[in-house]
Amino acid sequence: RNLLEKSEPLYKEAYEIVKSSLPPDHPDLARFLNGRGMLYYSRGQYADAEKIYQQVLGIIEKSVSSDHTYLAKTLNNLAGIYRAMGQYQKAEEYCLKSLKIKEKMLGSNHHELSYSLNTLAGIYSDTQKWPEAEEIYQRVLNISEGSLPPGHPDIVLALNNIAYVLSHNGKLDIAEERYNRALEIAEKYPDGNERNREIILKNFSEFYRLLDKPDKALALEARLKPSF
Repeated sequence: RNLLEKSEPLYKEAYEIVKSSLPPDHPDLARFLNGRGMLYYSRGQYADAEKIYQQVLGIIEKSVSSDHTYLAKTLNNLAGIYRAMGQYQKAEEYCLKSLKIKEKMLGSNHHELSYSLNTLAGIYSDTQKWPEAEEIYQRVLNISEGSLPPGHPDIVLALNNIAYVLSHNGKLDIAEERYNRALEIAEKYPDGNERNREIILKNFSEFYRLLDKPDKALALEARLKPSF
């Protein structure tokens, strides 16, 4: 975060230099703006981030083909911003556009799709469309398990996410099994999964509290690191 804060003046300065020497729709301009958009998003300045990413989108739409993956990533970034702002209809619209481009370019099982799919499932979770969220998170899990090595953090997070949604869909036994799998993998493959392990322990304990099983919840909470 501190590095991002310090980098803002550099982004602005570099952008002005590049802007003066390139055509207004050159993709390099979009790359500089993208960094500033990330900074604003990390600060929670979503309106500023939206403005920047809309500029990025305008440049990309003029400089690349309509089925370019960079365009898809920008659409997904905007979807994430609109989700954070609570503008779920817009978020879903941009996310579906992103997903359509990626599917056309990369096929239906490429890992790159999981970023847009996670955004879409998050939108459905936020709006309590639990069946839709479950379907999308299951697809993320299938893609991740089919394209990544065992123990990859994305697999762990996919299991955690679908467990959370399954619990809201009333599929408690399956949710419990998914949480157990996620925790088992995170502990077996600790590299890159340290934070994931803490997230799972926290969510899993909350799951047991909702089921009125305080002993199981406390046992999980006792395994949390003090700093989490």
